[in-house]
This record gives sequence, C-alpha cells and structure tokens, in this order.
Amino acid sequence: MGKVSAMLMDVEDFVYSFYDKEGQLTETYPTIVMKAKERYGVSFGEYAEDVLMGREGPCEPNYMEEEMAYRQSLAEEINDEIPF
Repeated sequence: MGKVSAMLMDVEDFVYSFYDKEGQLTETYPTIVMKAKERYGVSFGEYAEDVLMGREGPCEPNYMEEEMAYRQSLAEEINDEIPF
C-alpha cells in the first residue's frame, strides 16, 4: 500500500507543478501531455490529454491499423512498463 500512496503523491506533485500560486496554469496543454507521457508513460499521458481537453466519459481507443502500429513503436521505444 505504501507504493500506491507514494505513486499518488508523486502524481499529485506532478499536477500541482503546472500551477502558480494564483491557480493559473503555467504550461500549455501539449507541454503537459508531453511531460506526462515522458514521466508516466503513454497511457497516463493520453488520459491527461482527455482530462485537459474536457473529454467526458470513457474514450475508446483508436483501432486503426496505422494507429496501432504507431502505438506499438512508441511502446517499444520508451519501454512503457508499469513502474512498480
């Protein structure tokens, strides 16, 4: 349970790092998404993008062949493993 708590605190710190003292975003959405993907992997980055863009409800993955090939190459390139 300690690892989960630590991970949640890390994510919380990550999110709050994009806000100033007045509660205004300090980075653009594309920058936040890029940093989320770099730090936590593609899945989390795509979730962050959905949240930032205000997409409600479950967002279905794109099953087009080109998209799947692209995602596979990204996963191999960044070795998107579960961090615990």
